Amino acid sequence: MLVLGSMGAAVLVVTALIVVLPLGRDHTVHDDDPTIEPVPTSVDEVAWQWEPDEETIVERVHPGPAGPLVLTDTGAIALSGSTGDELWNYALTERDGTRIETGTTPGGEHTLIAQAEGEPATEEHGSASGGATGGPFETEVAVIDSRTGELQDRYTYTDEDPLSDLQNLAGDTWLEPHQDGLRARSINDGQTAWTYNPPDNCELTHHSDNRRFDGPVIGTTVDTYLLPLSCPTDEIRDALDHDPDELPEKAPGQLTALDTRTGEPAWPESVDLTLTPIRNQKDRPYVDTRFTLSIDGRKAIASAPTGESIIDTSTGEIITTQLEGQKLFYFGTEYLYYSRYSSQDDDSVPVTTVDPSTGEQDGEEIILDPGSHDLQSRPEHDFLGDFSYSGGFSYIPLEQGILAFGCRSTCDSSGDSKNLSTLFFGANEASPNAATIPLPGLKSSQGPGEHFVPTPGAIVAVQYTSDSPSGIAPLTGLA
Repeated sequence: MLVLGSMGAAVLVVTALIVVLPLGRDHTVHDDDPTIEPVPTSVDEVAWQWEPDEETIVERVHPGPAGPLVLTDTGAIALSGSTGDELWNYALTERDGTRIETGTTPGGEHTLIAQAEGEPATEEHGSASGGATGGPFETEVAVIDSRTGELQDRYTYTDEDPLSDLQNLAGDTWLEPHQDGLRARSINDGQTAWTYNPPDNCELTHHSDNRRFDGPVIGTTVDTYLLPLSCPTDEIRDALDHDPDELPEKAPGQLTALDTRTGEPAWPESVDLTLTPIRNQKDRPYVDTRFTLSIDGRKAIASAPTGESIIDTSTGEIITTQLEGQKLFYFGTEYLYYSRYSSQDDDSVPVTTVDPSTGEQDGEEIILDPGSHDLQSRPEHDFLGDFSYSGGFSYIPLEQGILAFGCRSTCDSSGDSKNLSTLFFGANEASPNAATIPLPGLKSSQGPGEHFVPTPGAIVAVQYTSDSPSGIAPLTGLA
């Protein structure tokens, strides 16, 4: 084992270890500063479409500083939000015997691409909770300026545990499972920056014994991790041991904030949460009923014992508990929006605008009526669904209106595939008419894998599909 003793020695060691991982790379950068347009406040047309080559599989699309960042199975590609042109790419062209993970920091300033030499051990060999893991594993990490594609740093670290995914990434560290809690690695060198174990009688609401995580499991801002914790009572533990069917419908929990650099508490005290059960997960039976971040990361919604609450993420202060329960929430740039099913026998969706500083309604309720179209996605998985932590939503309020997906007549996925469109409902009207923008190459039968990603220069419509070798329909920039 090599020990890094000084800055000079560290440079020499990193250079030597890079040779140990002789992977080919395809790396192009943007020579000039890219044109950066503001995020659109309204849309009325398809500005561009983009598809990768057939050998590239797209895994996620994140907002970047100049447009969308396309994270792939071999690296990353940055597109101009204004034109859809490729600005830069970084791809590993030889990946035998390696696993590749990618991630972006909040705001998209940096992109990390990591590859670990050797396959991880099978579960019977142990896990991050202890025991043999099949290591050590050598991992190389490239840190890239997301605006230009320039390589800012490359380093290698060695660890007994396999490479975790990079979706729980902040401005200076990323998280991975460690024993019964978490470990933070520094994005500067990959070394352990700090570890965290939940307080007595509490545990992570997501599987900490998963050896590498699989997707975002917490809320992340540039400098704060927000961790939902489950804190079961003796009654709940007794039901888990003897009769899981007797689990209460609600359970106590906590929302804890940690400084991403040090792991120290970022709030004076945790915020109490109300959790709801998942019957088919005995080891981790409860999850947070509602927890989502605002676009700027400054506020979050959580289900507290006193009601649906808006929380200041810098202090942990509960701003208001006046939100109505059983609603579906989404933060815009200035306002909070909530939606619910219409009581009418149609596809209309009532949407209410709320001032997040007070929790009070701002203006009249808006009725989104798709008219001759059918809304592809209902709000129950759009405002707070799988994309809540990663910045993509199937309904998205802009300054001058609200975007949704829809189809002419019906979007029934059990029937024939139908062309998908974007429906834009203009603001300042109680019942706005929807402007229809067809989305070439996107089909209704693929839902609910579609979502919008707001980026500079365009609102990008993304749809994951098994019909394409790349795993997505054409990325579509709306402006």
